[in-house]
Order: sequence, then structure tokens, then C-alpha cells
Amino acid sequence: MNYSTVKNTTSIEPDTYSQDNCFKYLRLPENAKRQLEGGMRLNGVYKKPLDNLPLITVVTAVLNREKCIEKSIKSVLNQSYDNVEYIIIDGGSTDGTLDIINKYKNYIDYFISEPDTGIYDALNKGMSVARGDYIVILGSDDWYEPYAFKLMMHHSLKSNALLLSAKIAIRNDKNQVLGFWGSDTYDESMAFTMTFPHITSFIHKSIYNKLGLYRTDYKIISDWVFFNKIKDNNYSLHFINEPIANFSGTGSSIKNKFLEENEKIRFIKEKLPSLSEEEIALLSEIFSTKVIKITLDEDLEKIYKILEKTQFDKITLKALLKMIYSYNDVSLTSILKYIILNTFKRQTIDFIKLRFNWFKKLKLYYLRKKYI
Repeated sequence: MNYSTVKNTTSIEPDTYSQDNCFKYLRLPENAKRQLEGGMRLNGVYKKPLDNLPLITVVTAVLNREKCIEKSIKSVLNQSYDNVEYIIIDGGSTDGTLDIINKYKNYIDYFISEPDTGIYDALNKGMSVARGDYIVILGSDDWYEPYAFKLMMHHSLKSNALLLSAKIAIRNDKNQVLGFWGSDTYDESMAFTMTFPHITSFIHKSIYNKLGLYRTDYKIISDWVFFNKIKDNNYSLHFINEPIANFSGTGSSIKNKFLEENEKIRFIKEKLPSLSEEEIALLSEIFSTKVIKITLDEDLEKIYKILEKTQFDKITLKALLKMIYSYNDVSLTSILKYIILNTFKRQTIDFIKLRFNWFKKLKLYYLRKKYI
């Protein structure tokens, strides 16, 4: 097979880096509960970075996903890029997942099956054996477009960026595209919502080595927490405004919305302790509404109701966040009063006229009457 993972291999065993978070091990330490271990590494086949062809390591954490894991695997193997390393960390599957992984054992660099404490524990294991220059996380029910890695590394070589991301297509169970997710938003709004996808984010190993790995005390949102950490440490984002992957909407965050919301509130309170849970929930709702760009009709009525209820728009929110970060001891009510008096009247209507012509159909006269 002419798979991406069997190109540019070497029989020279590489040195590991015990002081780093990435490629600490060639094989994970022994575990008495391990069910399975395999891959090309166990047969003396390795990967290495090449000039003008950075090594990409893909890490997939999986547990009992026999119905979808094969599609994910094949999307990595069928990449048009020629320097790919693939690592799968299984959490002890009891369905047919391990049979599928074994089917591709000659094309996967390294895989194990053993118990873990959650998806981020599994991903951290994968990081510790990842040799790639860039590391990307693929969900066990998601998949890449064949051109994805080549496109991203083209931009990497042009920009020298350590963090690159792109859009994903959101698909239903009939494989129909419902919309696209991902933006170049890389500012304080990240405290309230995930603005670009994990599975399309190519993170240089140096970031993990400096900042550490994923927090395992968060079970659903640790990737979002980590992206905030990257931003807070002043790394820049290079965003490619094209979809390179597909999101099925059946992952752990979709199935555990209650836990996800609780974790979001907990994390935001860590960053902005002066906000109440109600204020956090309100801001999170507004930001999440503006981030996803749906190709079908957007729920404009919902957006209007949020604006009507909160008296915010994007310009106002940007000013609001700056003030929150500058004056953390000032109440949200005082901030809103200041912004509404000094920003909303002057800028909101012009903003709506320019960018949201559909507001004319959604009671623009109401806003004019109330605020002008």
C-alpha cells in the first residue's frame, strides 16, 4: 500500500528526550493491565524530520469506537503528504476496535491498549511517544481530507508558525455538511468559547515541551484550556480559512454537555474570578453563537434575542472584555453601564447597518428607538 505512513522511513533507532514532554519514550513504560502493543516501531521502522518536510505526528485516543475508527485511520494513511507518524492510544476497548487497529498494524507507527483515566490522559501518553515536529489530535470519529497535511505544512514552511489551525466541516449522520467551524479569533474571547478546532490545530512540539501537556483534572475541555495557555504565553496563530477535516458530532463533548458546561464555568472562574456564574453563562452563550458559521440558515432570531436581552454586539463585547481584564474588581453591571452609554449608541447601529443587513428584518427600528 502506498500509505503516507510508510514513506520516508528509517531503520536507525532515534534517541529519545527524557527531559521533554514529547518523545520521552520510544515505547510506553510497561503496564500490567496492557492488552495490546504494536506498530512499525516494534519492527524497527522509525520516522524522522526532514528538510522542508516536517514530520507530523497524529495522535488518536479511542475507546470502543468500532463503527468509526477505521474511517479515521484511513484518512491519516491516505494523506498526500509524505512524512506522517501515527500513534493510537486505546483505553481498553472491548468491542471490535482492537481488531480494526490490528488490521492496520503495519501502517501505524505505535499503538497500545490499556486503561487510562480519560481522553487527556490517553493523549498525554501519545505525546510522550510523539517524535513529530508538529503534533495534531484526531478524534476517533473524525477524519481528514486527503490534502490536509500538505496544505498545513505548506503554510508552516511559509510562515514559520508554531501554531496553525484551519476550519472543519460539521457533518450529520448522513454525511451532509451542516456548517463549518473555526475562525482566526485569537483574543480574550477565547476565555469564553473554543474559537478554532482541536483536530485541525497543528501544534509544534516546542510548545508542549515548554508549556506542558493537557490537564487531566478537566475531562472534556482540557484542549480549550491548553489553547488559552498558548495564547497567554504570547504564541501567535496562523489560521487557514479552509476546511481540512470533518467533525461527526458524536464525540465526548457532545455526549457530556452537562459536564462540559460545568467545566467551562470552572475554568472561566479561574481566569476571571470576579464574574458570577450567570454572567459567565451569558457571555459564553453570546460568544458561542457568533463563532460557528453555519452554511444553512442561521438562527437569526436567537441572535436577535440575545442582543435584545444583553444589549451587546461584537464591538461592545470586545470593549467589555478589555475592561474586565483591566478592571477585574469592577462589577459587570458598572462595566455594562459605561459601555452602553459610551459605545453602544455611537457604534452599534453603524455596525449593524454595515455587517448585518438582516437586522432590518429583525426589528432594527426597536434598537434605534431604544438607544438613539
